Amino acid sequence: MPRSISLSLFIGFLFLTACSQNKPEQILQSLADQSSAKAYLNARTQNIEEWEKLLDKIETGIRAGDKQWLEVAIKLHQVSDASSSLALNYSLSRNLPYQTDLVLSALSHGFELNDICTIPFIETPDSIVDEFLKQSIDALEKSKTPAAEPCKKLLLPWIT
Repeated sequence: MPRSISLSLFIGFLFLTACSQNKPEQILQSLADQSSAKAYLNARTQNIEEWEKLLDKIETGIRAGDKQWLEVAIKLHQVSDASSSLALNYSLSRNLPYQTDLVLSALSHGFELNDICTIPFIETPDSIVDEFLKQSIDALEKSKTPAAEPCKKLLLPWIT
């Protein structure tokens, strides 16, 4: 078999294997080192549908309190470009009202306070943004995490 065909088949196999990964532990195996994490992220971001599915899984998993999905986000964030970083930041930020302490724990793994404690929406109605801010601030007030207070201070000026 010509080398180019076998290489194409191998790349296709890797892509199909990666696309079939639905559990965070399977994905984490693909993110074992920076080189494989970069390759995994590049493959996802080349296909917008696959990237959006992965972001949905991350967001839903974190909302359910699954620490492994947070670990997936952390590993991807470590090798991401600006666009991918923004999407990952927003996936975490949208979970502030639901999994406050889990989301804030990402701050010790390369995420920045300003990037998580923000409005994670673009062109969203004010009513949704206001509800997000209210819920986030309420959750931050209940949190015992040291980062909760600085996060709250970043969100308070946005309240209308």
